[in-house]
Amino acid sequence: MIKFLLQPILLLLLLPFLVHAQTPFQGWESWYTVTKGNNKLSFYYEKTSKKKDKIHYQTKTWKKELGNIHIESLGAFSKDNEELTPLFYHLHSTFRKQTKEIEVNFKEKEFIIKKKTNNISSPAIKHDLPQTKKVFLSTFFQIWLLRNKELLNSKNILHFYTYLEDSIDKEFRPIHGFVTKLANDSLSKSSHSEKFTVQFNQLKSHWWLLPDGSVQKIKFLNDNTVVKKASKKEAESFFNEK
Repeated sequence: MIKFLLQPILLLLLLPFLVHAQTPFQGWESWYTVTKGNNKLSFYYEKTSKKKDKIHYQTKTWKKELGNIHIESLGAFSKDNEELTPLFYHLHSTFRKQTKEIEVNFKEKEFIIKKKTNNISSPAIKHDLPQTKKVFLSTFFQIWLLRNKELLNSKNILHFYTYLEDSIDKEFRPIHGFVTKLANDSLSKSSHSEKFTVQFNQLKSHWWLLPDGSVQKIKFLNDNTVVKKASKKEAESFFNEK
């Protein structure tokens, strides 16, 4: 979940004009914990699935901020095509007594943003989609990487652009990033994952991608934030552990 890009999942990819066999995507369901040094930042649940000609992404995150728990939920749809063309997403967050909602619908040449704060709606905003770029939501980054990783080796890179879902109401520009393949390490071998470097939104990170598209681990090199796969029990008791 490139949301930890942080967070999250819309990208134009400047892919080589090559025909390649894509790794099939079937979906996954996973829990994760997020730490920074000895500090426990958050835990989250993530689920992806195919629905006919669409891909559905869902996540729910529990963050500890100022002694309170901040809950954020995101649901998104894209087309099940090479570009992962965005269709819709809805972001809902609560912190103390404040709720915030962002709903975005994507049309052929524009997207429409609707916002609510404490159930009070703001005027809808329309913005043109870039016509020179193929773009998808940042939450679908892992699916794109799963499908295009065979184009990568230690000597080449893949470029992309993305919108961050939780800041699209503030920034309309796509954000550039790129991916390189790294040699597999001991974690790769023990978890049957592949290791990549991702440079995105001024953040550099290492990703251990599993065969189904989920991740075993993400490590942000700038500040040592670490995302680790966990069991449901481990995640839900994360803030209770001493």
